[in-house]
Amino acid sequence: MKQDDHLSNEVGVEARVTETGLSAKAKSRAIAAFDRLLGSIIDIPISKLESYANRTRAQGRLETSILDAATDRVAGEIGSQTDAARLIDEFSASQVRLLANKGCVVQQAVEHLCLPGPEGKTEPDSDIEEVDPDWLNNFGRYAEMASSEKVRDLWAKVLAGEVRHPGSFSLTTLRLLTELDQQMASWFEEEAKFRIMGEFILRPDDLEGERLERLVFLEQVGLIHHVVPIGGIIQGFEPNSNGFVALFEGNLCLRMHIDHELKLKVIPFTRVGIEIASILPPVDPTIILMRLANSLPNEVKSIDICRVLSRHQDHIRLSGPIQVLRSETTDSG
Repeated sequence: MKQDDHLSNEVGVEARVTETGLSAKAKSRAIAAFDRLLGSIIDIPISKLESYANRTRAQGRLETSILDAATDRVAGEIGSQTDAARLIDEFSASQVRLLANKGCVVQQAVEHLCLPGPEGKTEPDSDIEEVDPDWLNNFGRYAEMASSEKVRDLWAKVLAGEVRHPGSFSLTTLRLLTELDQQMASWFEEEAKFRIMGEFILRPDDLEGERLERLVFLEQVGLIHHVVPIGGIIQGFEPNSNGFVALFEGNLCLRMHIDHELKLKVIPFTRVGIEIASILPPVDPTIILMRLANSLPNEVKSIDICRVLSRHQDHIRLSGPIQVLRSETTDSG
């Protein structure tokens, strides 16, 4: 059996990791995670991971011995070494397909890790040394079954996100992702377009009919909550000492002048919903902020969109308005 034909695109993964722009710690996490998923297909050039790689190779040799022993045992049961070898070859071929699926997921995860962060900025790295081995074991079983390009890309985004920030995706989220059918995924993606601050869906005033049915269903499967019986919640935002409330999306800020607490009607994501929404295609932050601005009450005196120039701990520096949506001067005149 020519395994190289199935796995040729997996060779050299660790070389691509060096092109990602990740920190040294994140690269170490990535290579250790990929090696655990793919076994001896990739080599580990980092000296600190040599002992880990050696343990992986030893496990591979043990599995080979088990395979040889299985061949002998099957031959004893059916009385033919040839038939036993054929059965074992068929089993091995299925294992190669599963491994190839995982390999494609890993390769696509590397592609996602090569993408720059928002506005080309590097995200702060996690202090966690490695991706949890139990998480990787569960992830590997799911990735093995990813035979379509779309599903592979979904799992690749999850793996890339977990490498960047271990703990980003719970085991519950992994399980739910395997249960998402096309209809459920389509409904969730459509509703998630209305998300603000990554945690809420902006609740429409006309919460009824088909959309209400969709939202109730998404609550039942564990992606959002507080739809039934209260139809969402009220999320409050206190103005600062200058009377402004600022809500951020990506590199933009919606700045509002209001005399009292701003209250928005929203439907919260569950933890699983937040995690799955994080791997959906991004929505233009301008569209999100414009939609939010159009839903604001008349007592909001002014609304404008600014660009975030810098962030340092709790201090955020904004540009002047790049788009004025509501002006106090215009309203008073």
